Parts: sequence; C-alpha cells; structure tokens
Amino acid sequence: MGEVMARWKNGEFNGWSPAGRCYVALEELRWGAFGDALRLGEPDEKNALLQPVYDETTLRLAHSVNASPHTRHFYQQWLHTPPQPGLLEHKDMLCWLGAEHDGERQPVSWSVTQTWQSVSLGMPRICSARRLVNALMEEIFLL
Repeated sequence: MGEVMARWKNGEFNGWSPAGRCYVALEELRWGAFGDALRLGEPDEKNALLQPVYDETTLRLAHSVNASPHTRHFYQQWLHTPPQPGLLEHKDMLCWLGAEHDGERQPVSWSVTQTWQSVSLGMPRICSARRLVNALMEEIFLL
C-alpha cells in the first residue's frame, strides 16, 4: 500500500482526475499482493488491511482538491481531468480499466472511469472525499 500511495503523492497519477487517481490506486491494490491478502484473509484481517487504505486514500483525494476529507464538492470537481499532453490516452486507459463496471451496480466507479459517458444516476452529485472513497472501496473490493 505504501508504494502505491507514494507514487500517487509523487504525482505519477496526475494524468487523471482526482477521483480517477483514487480509482487507479485502488485498482493497483486490488490486483496486487494486497488484493490477494484481502481475498484470502479472514474478516478481521480484511478490516485491519482496509482501514489504513481508506484513511490514506481519503487524505490523498482531499489533498488533491485542497480540501478537508469532510468538505463536500460538486461531483465535477472530483471528475475534472487537468488539461495536459496525453489527456486522451489517460481517458482511454481509465475507460478500459473500468469497462467491467455497470452504471447501475457500480455507479461511482462507472462514473469515474467512463468519462465519455454521462454520469450515472447513482453518482452522488455533491460528496466529500470520505464519501467518494467509501463508495469506490465498496465497489472495487466488493465489500
């Protein structure tokens, strides 16, 4: 977890929107050794592993928009991708990465990744970093 969060902090995920950065970090964790530990662990172990991820991800996400973890913003602030070279490639990669999500069953993950589509009706229109991270973790780690 520390490596993924350090990469996020060092700006390696800056090609995506703030919510996209969070999604990419959580997916990296899901597909790595961390995800294996979650799948194979007991419920108590899973909770012990997920709490630090939730806390650190919430702080990183809030920091990316210069807010506190409880500050609520309109969803566009979380989904706004900064203009930069390679923008289309980043959007396409995020869309591909989240192609398995459904707008009804995983509305937040779908809204974050399917940037060429309209936002899902299940996506909170005003939400804090805590709310957004909680929803993404539930959808990605199937809690």
